Amino acid sequence: MNTLQTQPASSLRALFAAEWERSLQDSPETASYMGDTRFDDRWTDFSLAAVTAREAADREALLRLRAIGRSALSESDQLDYDIFEWQLQHNIERQQFREYLQPIGHQGGVQTADGIAEVMPFGNAADYRKWLARLRALPTLVDQTIALLREGVKQGSVPPRVLMERAASQIAAQVVADPAKSPFYRPFLKFDAAIAPADREPLIAAAQAVIKSTVVPAYARLQTYFNTEYLPKTRNSTAVS
Repeated sequence: MNTLQTQPASSLRALFAAEWERSLQDSPETASYMGDTRFDDRWTDFSLAAVTAREAADREALLRLRAIGRSALSESDQLDYDIFEWQLQHNIERQQFREYLQPIGHQGGVQTADGIAEVMPFGNAADYRKWLARLRALPTLVDQTIALLREGVKQGSVPPRVLMERAASQIAAQVVADPAKSPFYRPFLKFDAAIAPADREPLIAAAQAVIKSTVVPAYARLQTYFNTEYLPKTRNSTAVS
C-alpha cells in the first residue's frame, strides 16, 4: 500500500477509535454492557446541554469522516467507511425527532436502571463501591429525566397513555419502605467468596443508607410527577399517521 493509501486508512482507524471511546464515555451504561468497567460509577448525562453536545459531536464526526479520502482506501476500508457514514447520517437525521424528550418507555428508562447490575462485576469491594457511587449519582439522572419529560409535554412530544400506564408500576416498584427490598439492593444479597465477611457489613450498611436516603426519595419525586402531571397529559392515540 502506498503512502496516499496509508494516510487515509490510518485517519479512518483513528476516527473509529476516537468515536468508539466517545460512545463509551457518553454512555457509561453501554460501557458496562460491553465489559468496560471504567465508568461503572456513573450514568449518562441527560441534561439538555449534554444532549445538544452529543448531537453536535455526531455532526462533527461526519465532517471528519468525509474529510478522509475514501477513494484511496482499500475495498474493505471503503466498506467500513460506508457503514460508519450510514450510521452517522441516520443518527443525525433522527435528531429532528427529539427522541430524548420521551426518556421513559414501557420497555425501559430510569425506572429500570437497576438492570445494569446484571452485567456489572461484583468480585471485590471496589466493584461494590462503584455501584454505591452510581446509586449516589442516581438522583441527578432522575431529575434530568423529569426535566426531559416536562420539556416533552411543553413541546407536545408524549407517548401513548396505554404504554405509559405500564411504566407507572415500574416506577412504583422502586419506591420501597425497606431498602433491602429495592431492586438496587440485589447485588448485596449474595457476595463473592473473595469478599471477606468483615468487608461485607460496611457495604451493606452503606447500600441501605443510600437507598433509603437517596434512591427512594428520587423515585418518589418521579412517581409524584409522573402520576399527577405527566401521565394525564400523554396521548390517547396509539400511532402516528
